[in-house]
Amino acid sequence: MVELGENILIIQSPVFEQLSSMFIIQDYANKQTKRELNGELQKWVDEKVRSIPQILKDELEVFFSQETFIGLSMIRYAYETNCYQSLEKFIQQIESDSAHHIFEHFLETGFTPTEVSDIHDFTEVRLFIKNTSLPENEKWKLTYLY
Repeated sequence: MVELGENILIIQSPVFEQLSSMFIIQDYANKQTKRELNGELQKWVDEKVRSIPQILKDELEVFFSQETFIGLSMIRYAYETNCYQSLEKFIQQIESDSAHHIFEHFLETGFTPTEVSDIHDFTEVRLFIKNTSLPENEKWKLTYLY
């Protein structure tokens, strides 16, 4: 970890890289117009995207949609729970944590000005989700996940 200034850190993390890669793969698979890449690199990327089973692409769509950053909110989770050093440690943390604590991070995507005061109160969480600026299908996903 390198501190560049007040509240500015550079952290090299396989967890951050994995979560970012999952978002990029999902984003790439759904883009109509793809950025021009070197021919060999373009071929490699296309091959890798095609090799991902559709069921996995569908799962990535739930958490790594272009409309929200639900999956990317786990970067903050990994940092705050100090489990960003390895994928194994990250997975162990998720497995040992409460579903409510993890879900609370899903709500912290930058689309909301406030936080839920009681994550255990379904009525409050539902109202919170309803009042976000998220697209309706993303609101549905969060409500379903809860």
